[in-house]
Amino acid sequence: MLPPKGTIKNLGHASRGRRPKSAGAIKARTKAAKMAEAQAQAEHRERLRKLLTQKLTAKHGPGKKQAIRQNVDQFIQKNTAVSELELKKLDKLVEDKNTIDQVWPSARPVEVKPAAGSAVQVIKQKESLSRSETPELTQEIDRHSKWKVLNAYSALKNEDFEASFVQKERDKKKEYRKILDEQMVIKQSKSQEAELRRQDEDFVRSQKQLLSEWREQMKVQEKETKGRYLDQHKTRQLQAQLKKDRAAKEFDAQRAMEWAQVASNQLTIEANKRAAKEAQEAARRKNEEIVRQNILDRAKKAERKKREGEEDVKLMKLYKEKLRKQELQRKEAFKKVQDRLDAFAAKSAGQKGGALYEKQQNDLALELKILREADIKDKADAERDRRDKEDVRTKAKQMQEWNLKSAALKKARERKEVTDELHYAEDFIRQSEDFMRAEKEKFDRIRKMREKHNVELLEHVRLHKLAQKHVEMDEKEEKVNRGLLKDIYADDKYRKRLAERLKFGQKFTMKKSEEFKYKSNVL
Repeated sequence: MLPPKGTIKNLGHASRGRRPKSAGAIKARTKAAKMAEAQAQAEHRERLRKLLTQKLTAKHGPGKKQAIRQNVDQFIQKNTAVSELELKKLDKLVEDKNTIDQVWPSARPVEVKPAAGSAVQVIKQKESLSRSETPELTQEIDRHSKWKVLNAYSALKNEDFEASFVQKERDKKKEYRKILDEQMVIKQSKSQEAELRRQDEDFVRSQKQLLSEWREQMKVQEKETKGRYLDQHKTRQLQAQLKKDRAAKEFDAQRAMEWAQVASNQLTIEANKRAAKEAQEAARRKNEEIVRQNILDRAKKAERKKREGEEDVKLMKLYKEKLRKQELQRKEAFKKVQDRLDAFAAKSAGQKGGALYEKQQNDLALELKILREADIKDKADAERDRRDKEDVRTKAKQMQEWNLKSAALKKARERKEVTDELHYAEDFIRQSEDFMRAEKEKFDRIRKMREKHNVELLEHVRLHKLAQKHVEMDEKEEKVNRGLLKDIYADDKYRKRLAERLKFGQKFTMKKSEEFKYKSNVL
């Protein structure tokens, strides 16, 4: 890489010992600084050209030396700043056979196996991946947890990054050593050799400083990544603990509510038992009162019946006495009339045909008729009175029978109500006992189920602690990491290696990482 312009200017201005006092001196020193800067840039381009030539020759072989030289010259002329992307493009141009044929038709590349971990090898691996393997790799990746996929993908990228970093450091050391050896041979002049050594030292110092800054940045980035992973791990643990606490609180609240429900049911059943007992006692008292009232009613009815019978006998006697007196009065009246008729007939036996005689006969006949009609009327009245009394007696008897029947029905109805209340109380007590038994069985079943669930939850927590890699993403986490997961599935460079890594499990990843770190430290 070219040194920053500020570095060259500082080198130029460092030679002056004090501030110039005139504008001419300032211009002269500025011109001298520009010339020194141009010379330093030219020398730096030359070193960069040699460095790139040696690196590409070592990588692609001497068969492409002329093509490498021409491409490097064009690269140095066109690019004032060197970046990783530009270096990859240059490497691609050198690797391309068409470019080699166009630049140097007589040159034919010697079959040289590229270095392990190079970009060319990765590209060839990518091209060798057939389409038939892609669905199998995707299925293998989908079989594992998304967190495990992310961890394995990050581990692979970190391994490649560390490998490329170590390789770059080795290449830089080799190039620095070659450049210094060439400079020691090429530069004969002591002043030029000292200047070049000083510039090389400045360049090496600047590169070390940049490398140190980069390492610090990588440490900070790694620390942030680890902190983010730790925060995610703590967040998942906190979520699991909160979920466990919430489940325990819900379990305790449910158990307290169930115990309260059981206590309430017991109180309700006791109250219902007391109510049923009181209902039975009230029904018994009511039944006794009904029996007592029935006895009193029967006594009153018997007394009333006896009194009515005595009144009927008395009335019948009075009625018979009245009829006897009326019959005697009729007989006496009839006898009187008959006696008068007999007396009149005896007195006027020989006086028939006179007007007075006919009148007397007519009056007597009329009187006899009236007496007969009165007798008929009295008999009819007596018969009517008898029928009326018989109707009253019949109605009283029917009323008494109806009252007895109504009393019997009322008593049967009251007995049925008492029996129904007793049956209801017995049914209620039986249903309450069945309900309490069912509630106890339900409570025992729920308690056993929750104890089993608690054991399964503890086992799940234990397995969760033992295998955090199997934790699945929730919707929010999957939404946050959706872009990274999409990039993983679209990354042809790591997809096959990721599938192979996941196929052997997380322990394989850790072993590979430890093995790589061990080799990097040793080498």
